[in-house]
Amino acid sequence: MPREVIDGRYLHEHIEGFLNQATEDAYAFMVDYNGRLTNSTARTGERSMFGDFRCTLCSHRWKSGMVCTQLWYSKAADTYRTQIHAQKCRRCNHYVEPDMDVDNYVQKVTKAISLWKGLRLREDPDEDQKQTPPHDTERCHGCLVGICRRKDGLPAHSIQYRRRR
Repeated sequence: MPREVIDGRYLHEHIEGFLNQATEDAYAFMVDYNGRLTNSTARTGERSMFGDFRCTLCSHRWKSGMVCTQLWYSKAADTYRTQIHAQKCRRCNHYVEPDMDVDNYVQKVTKAISLWKGLRLREDPDEDQKQTPPHDTERCHGCLVGICRRKDGLPAHSIQYRRRR
């Protein structure tokens, strides 16, 4: 049975691989994965990422440039966590887990951590972003639970920042 929320730990090896080969100062760091970080223990934000979907019940396929992904980062522990939100199939309304675009995931996660570590400045969104169909807020799990910023019509590049209290 597909999950509505997927722990991003399985993608950590790609983060490590990128950081091990990075030559830019903004990415001259290492970070560990901690699946127990919460809103009260870490800084958090949301990013829209690219992913492919294939329903295991009806075989319907689609792509999305707005896979809601939550990020947490603890500067004190130098650890991070991600949660990826599933989307419902248009044909059968069954939750489907995304097959994430690994390069896009690594880029967005490492850019957010680099910003939060103070290693780079905030940038304007890319002007050459891939065009995708409108966001289906009725089928996005992130929207349904109030996490996804796209439910309010905000741009895909927007990120919500909450500092630990």
